[in-house]
Amino acid sequence: MNAHVSSYPATPTSLLATWWPVLLGLLVLYLPTYWDLSNGIWNSEEQAHGPIVLVVSLYLIWSKREFLTVAGHPRALLGGSLSAMGLLYLYLMEHKNWLRNGILIASILPIAFVANIGRVMILVLVTYHLGDEAGQGFLHDFAGVLLFMIALLILFALDGLLGFFFKSAAQNGKK
Repeated sequence: MNAHVSSYPATPTSLLATWWPVLLGLLVLYLPTYWDLSNGIWNSEEQAHGPIVLVVSLYLIWSKREFLTVAGHPRALLGGSLSAMGLLYLYLMEHKNWLRNGILIASILPIAFVANIGRVMILVLVTYHLGDEAGQGFLHDFAGVLLFMIALLILFALDGLLGFFFKSAAQNGKK
């Protein structure tokens, strides 16, 4: 069921031998970007904190990397992914009403929780009726994707419902 996992820890040399194409690709992508930033916007007084924020963020991600794989299960970060998508949605919709935006932001994690309950129920039923292999195979991964789509649809539906109570400037004839 699972791929062979070696019992000895990976050495830095073996990791580099395996991951060098990815590292090379990241260098090709990011070095020109950081070069442009350091010779451009990061030289202005308003944006001079950019490199500091970058280094501190990378340090915090590195120091808390164990948290990112909670119990070896990356799906535990659904709330973060849904939060990012929800905030992107709010940014793109450009709602001017702070109460409407606040309600939507406050509802993101409860929506993720409810959608996760639905995923667990689906997986329990699949495992009960189709067996353990089905519950931990493709259907398990599909349930995670389905959960994310359902959570986004619930967020969109809530925004549509809030639209009846909080009219936007365009709907009121104001621009």
